[in-house]
Amino acid sequence: MVYGVLLLYYDKYAIRAIHEFKLLLDKLDCGYEITLVCNSPGLKNNLPQNCNFKIVDGDNSLWEFSGWDRGIIRDDLRDNDVIIFANDTFCHHNYWGKYEKFIFEKQFAKLIKKNSTKPFSAISGNVDTFGEKFSLEGCSTSGWVSTYLFLMTATLLKQLDNKLTTRKLINYDEISGDLIWDDSISENLKKHINNWMFSNTDAQSGWYKKDDVDLIYKSKKIQSILNEKYLSASCNENGGIIYDVKDINILRKIRNLFR
Repeated sequence: MVYGVLLLYYDKYAIRAIHEFKLLLDKLDCGYEITLVCNSPGLKNNLPQNCNFKIVDGDNSLWEFSGWDRGIIRDDLRDNDVIIFANDTFCHHNYWGKYEKFIFEKQFAKLIKKNSTKPFSAISGNVDTFGEKFSLEGCSTSGWVSTYLFLMTATLLKQLDNKLTTRKLINYDEISGDLIWDDSISENLKKHINNWMFSNTDAQSGWYKKDDVDLIYKSKKIQSILNEKYLSASCNENGGIIYDVKDINILRKIRNLFR
């Protein structure tokens, strides 16, 4: 079984996100269930009356990750199940054309089939890297899956104690006005995140909201970034496999389509 968990936060994104998420799961040619997690007040009341999916109230304390946790509260997961997570920005803040749809469909379908016959620990999505191995929470990796849209096998979720959230890894000190980083975070990961969140050398690089929000808000964003990295690092530490949807064999198929 495939369980889809779509996190909704923005009213203006909800309808298209639900539509595109359902289309993606339809393409996988397998049985699925979709849960919609409403992570902002009042959003549930604005969803279409004919929406047939399970709808749950979210938890925005750790942004999308605590919301997704609400969507996966269940005790009937089998090892050969997979869970596909997305937030409502996946088809708005990221390219979502024919190419993107194709590579996600092909890689997800491939992993679903593989996991159905021999369950294993894995996470899959758009993999990114800054070219160095980094560590946090005693786990290390050199690449991570971007969590706007990703697949996780039930085996890995169980290894994570059936939750996506990690403990608080960064705090804002109100007295000093500084950010306090957890000791488990490697220096190169701190540097990478600081460059993304605070660098002023290039106005076009880094987080798009970096000049518009205060340090408290940035600390919450950094916690979300660390949580994203933690999932892939934990997969690696547990002997799992990190699959990039930009798999070379899939890219060859795309090339052949246009020959």
